[in-house]
Amino acid sequence: MCSPLPCGLLKEMLLEVGGPLAVKLAARMVKAKVKPLAKPHGTWSLLEPVIDSVDSVEELLHFAENPERFVSEQLLGAAIAALKHVVQPLADRVGLPWPVVAAVVDEIDELEELQAAIADPDSFALRVARGMGEEGVRLAVKLMKAKLESLLLARGLGSLWKPLEQIIDPIDSVEVLMLIARDPEGFLRQRLLPAAITALKSAIRPRAERAGLPWPMVEAVVDEIDEFEELQTAIADPNGFTLRVVRSMGEAGVQLICSTLKTIIHPMAIESGAEWSTVESVIADMTLEELVSALDSPQKVLAQSNSNCQMLRI
Repeated sequence: MCSPLPCGLLKEMLLEVGGPLAVKLAARMVKAKVKPLAKPHGTWSLLEPVIDSVDSVEELLHFAENPERFVSEQLLGAAIAALKHVVQPLADRVGLPWPVVAAVVDEIDELEELQAAIADPDSFALRVARGMGEEGVRLAVKLMKAKLESLLLARGLGSLWKPLEQIIDPIDSVEVLMLIARDPEGFLRQRLLPAAITALKSAIRPRAERAGLPWPMVEAVVDEIDEFEELQTAIADPNGFTLRVVRSMGEAGVQLICSTLKTIIHPMAIESGAEWSTVESVIADMTLEELVSALDSPQKVLAQSNSNCQMLRI
């Protein structure tokens, strides 16, 4: 709203009067027109400081005459700056020349395109690399390797990096890498399932043998897994996977774990002078989770039995 005065007359008065008061009134005019345009998109907090920073009545009145253009230009500039801020560390990390990247950013004149690039800077960097020939392919491979390795490390699956690296290194098409960048999680699920199964078997076999679990039975449980996320969980939590196998065996599995734990602890108990009946009592009171955990730290069972003995003596 301009005010009760005609808009043209008000503008003439503001230009004639000038000074801080005129600037303040002109800024109010701009805000009244811009805020309804910006608020639904959540961009008002970006635009209000821009308006407040202008100290020219003429410039403010120009904004008020075409608020849509003002919003578009300001948001475009802010988005360009935001994209540069997001993508520069990525470019520096993989060796993309920053002047080349910045030039591509500056050519973008669509807000939606900038927003998409901000949301997925890896794909944008690959787009830049695509225009750099063979060197671009090399940098694109480096970029995707860094992206995928970070995903694996974040999930505690660093052991799967070597098999994945052997899959990525031969790729000589930026377009293929861009497809991977669109769904890196899907790529990992598809290509690393066999490697994840092998990694889980390597991680779980020593534990299974230590627990006295028949390896063919454990291996069969591993081979039944067809979800990458489930394999991720099992690799990250081998105790949890061991529990799953034992539970699948019912009471026989529990008895097997108890027997194995006693076999491990018995010579330790004799050497330390612990009373075996007390040790057996401690083992009998343990939950299945505690039994499986004790396979990694049998000394804790002895410590608990010694503590129980001391309490009885007291």
